[in-house]
Amino acid sequence: MATFNRDERDYDAVTVGGMIREDVMDKIYRIDPEETYFHDLAGRESSNNIYKEFTQEDLDAIDLTATDCALVDGMDAPADTGSTERRLGTYHQQSSKTVKQSHRAQEVDTIANVGALLRRVMIKQKSLRRLCEAIALSNQAGQPGDGDEANISTTGPGKTPGAPSWLVTHSSEGATLGAPPEYSGANNTGYPDTAATSGDIRALSDATVQQMVEDIYTSGGNPTTIMSTPKVIGAYSDFHFGSDAKIATLQSDKAQGKADALTAYGYVNVVATKFDIVLTLVPNRQQQLYKAATAADFFILDPTYWFISYLQGYRTEPLAKTGTADNRQITVDWAVGCTAEKANGVIRDIDPSLAVTA
Repeated sequence: MATFNRDERDYDAVTVGGMIREDVMDKIYRIDPEETYFHDLAGRESSNNIYKEFTQEDLDAIDLTATDCALVDGMDAPADTGSTERRLGTYHQQSSKTVKQSHRAQEVDTIANVGALLRRVMIKQKSLRRLCEAIALSNQAGQPGDGDEANISTTGPGKTPGAPSWLVTHSSEGATLGAPPEYSGANNTGYPDTAATSGDIRALSDATVQQMVEDIYTSGGNPTTIMSTPKVIGAYSDFHFGSDAKIATLQSDKAQGKADALTAYGYVNVVATKFDIVLTLVPNRQQQLYKAATAADFFILDPTYWFISYLQGYRTEPLAKTGTADNRQITVDWAVGCTAEKANGVIRDIDPSLAVTA
């Protein structure tokens, strides 16, 4: 309703921005997740070469018919038929984020000091750590890289194998074209140079999970962690509240003695399976979907057999000035390695939108 006073609307209507000062909170809000669970669980190593190597060995296979089971008195020592050692490796990958902040952007009075160079560097450092976490969980094969910047579209940079490309022995793929990754050498030696091939997307099956846990245990592994996207982990948690779950009564270790302490728990975060294997469910918000964002991997991990190695840790360096701006580059030279892939497993091609089946 029109008035005869000179009111707020009159000042607001003044040409080019009005005459009322803006009231903006001097703070910037951000909810992007920063946790890097896979990096946190894996061990730490340092490198002095772009190709980080390690060795594996096995105990002799049990053979109840072998000569060394029962010796004839006085006979010569049986032949040494033990297994041989294997040599494996992983390539490093250089990842980076860049900050380019003009002098004016740093000097003007910005909200929450958003134009400050140091603040921008901190944001990019966190972004780079999130990026490396996503790469580590991606179906990326290892690649030496040749450093030919002029032909990078055809030759490519060096890449470290992501966790899915390490897992061959205990790997479940969707039907049709699904296939496990491959290594550069015979008998899973060398480095993972061929990524897994996606198959038909499907619902996660608890029977598949239980069978893989049994297979890993039989191979000598003792996994402790289940990791996947939040939606897949949530679906697996929901399954344990249904009638199809083959489990005993759900238990909580939270104190429930007092009325003010009673809490309704609608989520399962630890699952005790066969062979006394206890698995913690870890929803990883950095893990990415693939196959046009329709599929996810479901990892069963023993983190003691994973490592992140650094040829160069996270480093922030100034770049040459090219004008009225300050330039910084945050870099890291890193690699993912798995020292015993048989102690881990992955169920691939899971549709996060489908409920878990028995």
